[in-house]
Amino acid sequence: MMIGSYVTSCLACTIRSNLVLMVEQESGYWAGRWILPGGKLELGEGLEDCAARECYEETHVKVAISRQIKAYVSYDPNTEWDKQVLLICFEAEYLSGFPHVGQGVTGAKWIEIDKIKEMNWRNRTVPDIILRMITDTLESGDVEHV
Repeated sequence: MMIGSYVTSCLACTIRSNLVLMVEQESGYWAGRWILPGGKLELGEGLEDCAARECYEETHVKVAISRQIKAYVSYDPNTEWDKQVLLICFEAEYLSGFPHVGQGVTGAKWIEIDKIKEMNWRNRTVPDIILRMITDTLESGDVEHV
């Protein structure tokens, strides 16, 4: 019998004026790649609280979580990191702050949506699943992206 476990991570997708708040991961599975701010759910913590906390810890930008977009599963049996991660993407609204490097990241900035697509297409510095989260958020309705 195979015994397995998974990690739950909550991510904040904050989009303003055709820009997405992104972080460059310092270490772990996505080291050196640009992703949405987010991280592991702590014991007793709410999902929305986790997404907002992680966003602030990584970028020093305060956001308000609007709604859950979708849950995604990332599975890689060949990694030395967590084999399976449940990624819950939330739409977030910008409240205040200017992005700068926080905990666990080497970069934090607003990136144009077209540039994110190019980063994914050219060299996968934006993982496919992260691009899918951004696309799903944009397609879900109320996001200001013009």
